Amino acid sequence: MTVSESLGAALVARQWCTPEVPILWACWQEGTGYRVPGYDSFGHELPKKKRGSIAGAVGGFLADAALTAVFGDGDDHSGTGGGTGFKADLRVVGPSMDCTSVRLYHQDFPHTHNPVKQLWVLTPGRLTVLIPLSEDSDPKPKPESSGGWRDLLHKQEEYGLNQPGEPVPAWRITPWFELPLNEITHCQVVGPKRKPHHHCGLEFSDRSGFVLDARTPRSAEIMATTINQQRGIRG
Repeated sequence: MTVSESLGAALVARQWCTPEVPILWACWQEGTGYRVPGYDSFGHELPKKKRGSIAGAVGGFLADAALTAVFGDGDDHSGTGGGTGFKADLRVVGPSMDCTSVRLYHQDFPHTHNPVKQLWVLTPGRLTVLIPLSEDSDPKPKPESSGGWRDLLHKQEEYGLNQPGEPVPAWRITPWFELPLNEITHCQVVGPKRKPHHHCGLEFSDRSGFVLDARTPRSAEIMATTINQQRGIRG
């Protein structure tokens, strides 16, 4: 047994890719929220009297004027999901539920796997979303300890012991859906105006799309630049 953390996104993605395929970018996304007029952050239809609250989410959502509709009133969309009490790294944005982003996200997935945690992987010509086996992604209970760090030092056989050369278990993943790069019309770093921009937005021709939390501004920049290069658009 080892007490090392799980493998990073690129290393987990490597078990899915063939050896000759380079991984250009990879990032985990956990939790999803919707920004679709007439629906709440969970994708549930809103009562008629509340349906005008996110109308700004439609039509070219990567424009500056639409950022409030995606992120809320200047707040980061991750963490609390815009005040809805759930964590959402990923936003599905569109003018209606019958749009490219929603149709992609609503594709069937193996019920043995967990779509709440997703691995987004960019390889040459492909942007693929993979999901882990449910038993791998479910949090494992930690052993109870009353002695704190003292127990960890003196009861290593109970809490785990790092063994040199012991493999770190990798999550078992499978593809869920693939995004058509030729249908992405716009990709750029986006974010609330009062915070560092560490999100990447992808927009399709029907003005729907996805907003991902890339964790850092540099990672978001790399993702946007690389996707644009794959689409044949540099800069």
